[in-house]
Amino acid sequence: MFYKKLVIGTEHDSVFGFPIHKILGYSALCHVAYRYGRFMMGYSMFANDWTDLVCISGHLALSFSSFLFPIRTQRNYQNQIIWRELQLHNIVFSSRSCAIFTFSHFFPSTYFATRFCIVMGFHVIADAVTDTFGQGTTMRSMSWDGHFIPVAYKIYFDRFYALSQFGATTFLIFSDSHQREHAFMILFPIQISTLMTLRLKGMIDNDTWHILYSLALLMNFPVGLCTNNGYFFLYTVFYLLRVNTKRDKYFICLVYFIAYYLYPLWTLR
Repeated sequence: MFYKKLVIGTEHDSVFGFPIHKILGYSALCHVAYRYGRFMMGYSMFANDWTDLVCISGHLALSFSSFLFPIRTQRNYQNQIIWRELQLHNIVFSSRSCAIFTFSHFFPSTYFATRFCIVMGFHVIADAVTDTFGQGTTMRSMSWDGHFIPVAYKIYFDRFYALSQFGATTFLIFSDSHQREHAFMILFPIQISTLMTLRLKGMIDNDTWHILYSLALLMNFPVGLCTNNGYFFLYTVFYLLRVNTKRDKYFICLVYFIAYYLYPLWTLR
C-alpha cells in the first residue's frame, strides 16, 4: 500500500493513463538534488545554455499539472490538506521564480526595474487570489499536532516562514548576480510545500510537514551566504519594517526601489 501511494499514480494523476504529475514531481526532486549537488561541490549550478530553460520549464509544468486533481475550496484547519488558495499561490509564486529565472538567463545582472515590476506583478496576482479564496493567513494558520514539535514553538516557525518570504522577495528583486540560483532555490520550498498530498494520503503528519518545509527553506541559506550575503541585512530590515511596524509590503518595496537608485546604501551592488 505504501508503495502504491508513493510511486504509483492515481486516476487523477494521469493523462491517458500516463502519470504525468508524479513523473514531473520526481523529476523536479532529482533536478534539485543535481543542481544543489553541483553547488555543494563548488561548481556553477547552471550551464548557461538552453538546457537550463528546458529544466526550469519542467518545474513550471509541475505546478500547473496540479489542475489535474480535484482540489477543495474550503480549508481544513485540522490537517495540512491542500486547498484552492494554496494551490493558486503555489502556481503564482512558482511562476514568479520561473519568470525571474528566464529573464535573468537572457539579461543577467541588468534591468533591475524590470525585475522589480515582474516580482510586484506576481504579488498583485497573489493578493487577488487571497481576496477571492482567502481563508485566514496561509502560513500562520497551518495545523500542528504537537507530537514532535511543541505547539509553543509555533511562533518561532511562523517568524522563520515570514523571514524566508521576505528574503525571497528581496533576493529576486535586488540581487544583481546569481539571479538564477536564487530563483531556482526559492522555487524548491514553494513546490515542496505541496507535500500536503502525502498528508492527505496519511503518509506524514502535520508536524512532519513543518519539518520538511523548514528544511527546504534552510537549503536557501548556504546559497545566499556564498553569493550575496549582504542581502541578509537588507531583508532583515524588510522583515522588521513589515512585521514590527505593519507597513504595507508594496510601500516598503517602493522605498527600497527608490533608495536603490538615489543613494548607495549598501555595498551589495
